[in-house]
Amino acid sequence: MNLFHRFKRLLARLGRQLPAPFHRLPEEWKQSYLRDEVKQRYVGTSVSKVKPQPKVFGIGLSKTGTSSLNEALVRLGYDSLHWTHRGQRVLGWPEFFYAEAATDTPCSAQFEALYHTFEHSKFIYTVRDIENWKASIREHFGMGSPREFRELWTEKRFWEGNFGWRWYNSLRWTQIHECLYAQHDTWETAYQAFDKRVRRFFEDKPSRRFLVMNIPGGDGWDKLCPFLSQDVPNEPFPHGGKTKGVIETNKVKQYKGEG
Repeated sequence: MNLFHRFKRLLARLGRQLPAPFHRLPEEWKQSYLRDEVKQRYVGTSVSKVKPQPKVFGIGLSKTGTSSLNEALVRLGYDSLHWTHRGQRVLGWPEFFYAEAATDTPCSAQFEALYHTFEHSKFIYTVRDIENWKASIREHFGMGSPREFRELWTEKRFWEGNFGWRWYNSLRWTQIHECLYAQHDTWETAYQAFDKRVRRFFEDKPSRRFLVMNIPGGDGWDKLCPFLSQDVPNEPFPHGGKTKGVIETNKVKQYKGEG
């Protein structure tokens, strides 16, 4: 094994993310490195299972019902992760590899890679009325424009004092939000660009692997359970993530492990 392949394996063990957005990378990276590297480990941990349950990924933007979807998956029996692993590391390849399900923007930023890596995985795209979403996302981040992200992470205070997974979280946070939001001038164009990206990617993919849900609009168990071949629970569909007044300074502390 040459030094190049040793280096790639080292990056995989560290759980480093390839540069975002993933869809701009050469096709050979999608088909060879990601699939072979991660799938090999996935198969290795599944040898004792007669029929491994397909992984489930929630790939909506922030404030589209990703928290509700995660809670619904938990109630259906999935070992599902949302945003971070146990409130520490922002989700990355190690978590995608081991978890049964994962939701939120760490999945959204690289759903193409996840699709090519986990061949039988299912993807749930959470959407929302765009006008309601714009009002909610502005309040969520405390930003009038997604361009303001770049002002934040060029400040020294965003990076200083970080070690271990806290430094990793700052890096992942930057990668994810640059991919989904910061490259756009308005929240509306950010939403539209991601929507176009998702629908274009899945337009020729099997319907058994892709579902669109408008949870704020009323979608719930009746739509989710048939897609996952699960029985409908005898309880209301969960609705989370409705906390108001969360501003960006507080969320930065959370992402850096200070909150």
